[in-house]
Amino acid sequence: MLLAFFLSNKYLMIVAWILFSIGYYFVLKKVGDNPAYAIIPFFAEWRICKYIYERNVSFLRPFLITLILILAGFYMNPLRGMGRLFILIAFIIYFIFMMRMHRRLAKALDKPWWYYIVMFLFPPIFLYLIGQSKNHFVGPTFKIRKSYPRWLRYLNYALITLTSLGEIVGIFLLVSFVCIRNQQPRILANYLLKDAENKTKDVVADGTIISNTDAIGNNTQILEEAIHSRDYFFKDHSSDKNVVVLEYIIGSNLENAGGLASANIKQMKDATTKGPNMKFVLEIGGSYRWFTDEIQENSNGRYVIEDGKLSLVEKVDSNLSLSDPIQFEDFLKWAKKTYPADRYILVLWDHGAGFSLGYGDDSLNRREGNRTMLVSEMANAIKNADIKFDIIGFDACLMQNLETALAFEPYADYYIASEEVEGGYGWFYTSAFGKLAQNPGIPTLDFAKELISAYDVYNTALKEGKIDSSATLSVVDLTMIKPVYEELLKLFAISNDAILENSEHYADISLSASKAYTFNSKEQVD
Repeated sequence: MLLAFFLSNKYLMIVAWILFSIGYYFVLKKVGDNPAYAIIPFFAEWRICKYIYERNVSFLRPFLITLILILAGFYMNPLRGMGRLFILIAFIIYFIFMMRMHRRLAKALDKPWWYYIVMFLFPPIFLYLIGQSKNHFVGPTFKIRKSYPRWLRYLNYALITLTSLGEIVGIFLLVSFVCIRNQQPRILANYLLKDAENKTKDVVADGTIISNTDAIGNNTQILEEAIHSRDYFFKDHSSDKNVVVLEYIIGSNLENAGGLASANIKQMKDATTKGPNMKFVLEIGGSYRWFTDEIQENSNGRYVIEDGKLSLVEKVDSNLSLSDPIQFEDFLKWAKKTYPADRYILVLWDHGAGFSLGYGDDSLNRREGNRTMLVSEMANAIKNADIKFDIIGFDACLMQNLETALAFEPYADYYIASEEVEGGYGWFYTSAFGKLAQNPGIPTLDFAKELISAYDVYNTALKEGKIDSSATLSVVDLTMIKPVYEELLKLFAISNDAILENSEHYADISLSASKAYTFNSKEQVD
């Protein structure tokens, strides 16, 4: 925290620079070198090392390693996450080097023990005291120069140089790999985004889906006899004149690393060019970087997409976490008041972690306590906003499960999400939402079939024709969730009674669970 405060305060950095320069000015005079080098402390340390170390590599190695880490830290953002970690490691490495260098100075001037305490706690004061010392500076004597033959000295020097070079190159490659993996250079990210766009520009739904009747085969009679817990909020959309899609986008590391939210925003723009009857109303934030020109870096804001254009409507405090349900609720209330519509769809975009961990991880402002929004918190926010949705959907991983669908049952007719981990490029928005823009009265299931079919074609195109068997997306009728859940509770009760009656039944149930589908981890069991 102190390091972050120091880095964020330019005046502290300037004061530290001046204090070190003053100290090094006197030290350079003491050792008989040009004190003008003290203007830049790194230059001063390089000159001093020529007098107290045998070789320049003693300075160059920690300096170059520190430089690599500092550059990586500022590339990643020095005040947050991995960037702050790089800066901290750089500080520790260079501080250890400075303490070794200062200790040699004190030893060369035969200084008492208390100098070392000052050296550790107040380096600039230590340097000033060293520079003002009345003792005569006598540099160390290096035994190797006297006792080793010339060829062995050269060999020793070559080995040290190669070892140091290998260490520096290794650290450079490792740090570069971490940086590029977590935050691609803009030129690379833009190239990959354009490549993905070119691969998928011709994507249209091919009508291929697995229907519920396909899935249960001969048991279709169960569906025909199934009980609905309530009537649909929206029985008929044929008279609807406009649609508003509320899209809550927490960019997180997905946008910061490679512009994945921006890829979907581009598709939303394309969808609104298909017709005048639909608009996207978005709250966007949660990322340091954005690959959409209209979105400011390190910011939160409310936007609208219509006629193929993204426009900022209202700024949101950039210090607020979009993972906070209070902020989510405020967005919903604002959108309802500002953009009345015949038909509302809600989509939440970011990381998902199932019923247990919820949704949304704001990289710009970490939420205190829970990093994500729990399902109960999201449901409560929707309740307080008093909006009924045609569809609630998650363009996020692992959010299609019975418990989550049940939580949203009072607020929507249908629910769309993925049981499995979604690919980084998420849904394909152009075709299905484009049809809504053309015809705001399209039946919900027809829209959902278009979205799900296009999702499959989209993922296949991204993999250059290879079918992505792990890409899942499904629509659930929320009017049937309560009866299903009640049946599941009956199964749990039967299983519990069986275990209490005979503990050996636990092994049978456990074996059945182990054979069930699991998604991402054993916590996500179907």
